[in-house]
Amino acid sequence: QTTLHGYVVMAKQSSESFVGHSSERPGVLVVHTGVGPHEEFLRERTRQVARQGYLAFAVDMFGIKDTMPSKAQKEALMTRFREPSAHLMRARLRSAIHALRNFSHESIKVDPLRLAAIGYCFGGTCAMELARMAEKGVRACVSFHGVLDGEPNSLDIQEIQADVLCFHGDKDPFVSQAQLERFERDMKRRNPKSLRIVRFEQCMHGFTRPDKTSPEDASSGMQYDYNASEISWSDTCALLHKALILS
Repeated sequence: QTTLHGYVVMAKQSSESFVGHSSERPGVLVVHTGVGPHEEFLRERTRQVARQGYLAFAVDMFGIKDTMPSKAQKEALMTRFREPSAHLMRARLRSAIHALRNFSHESIKVDPLRLAAIGYCFGGTCAMELARMAEKGVRACVSFHGVLDGEPNSLDIQEIQADVLCFHGDKDPFVSQAQLERFERDMKRRNPKSLRIVRFEQCMHGFTRPDKTSPEDASSGMQYDYNASEISWSDTCALLHKALILS
């Protein structure tokens, strides 16, 4: 049995006009890259979600406390996460959703029917798998430069209950055109509440990461793009507001 070490970030106060007078807040899972949940990039993104008034839960999919996985640990984990049944990925996502639904601190609780997930790289893969799981109360799932898995990991085909939003760089070397097309086909046949795939023509992998600007990063297929990062974040905020507040 593996202990997972996620963490919660929430604003001390949320605007009453935003979440009303209820002590229940919408909850958003934030799923990390292949580096794990402890890097500063993920922490800052989690804080950004919390600043919008949501209870933000940074998920730990790896179970490696307070550090980043070694290369050997990462390879072993990714092998298991790529199992055709997606058993491990689904089990850990289900645990994360359960923890988020049942979170309580002082007078603050999470509204179990107003949940969402966003993820980066590996976390984008997880967010799309969570959409396929059709968990009750999950209203929106967003992938930023996710490693899209083409044909579904999951063997069952069920309708997606959430809005699905996917941001992809057309120069991402980790996702082929064929993979992207298979991914889009799979999403469409699951009939999500809405599906939007935003493609940035000149962008590589990791376009939301301000730390990826060196020639070495570019040679490894990763490069920050200010415009794509700003557009994708603005669109995500709009979707979360629509799905978790206005609906």
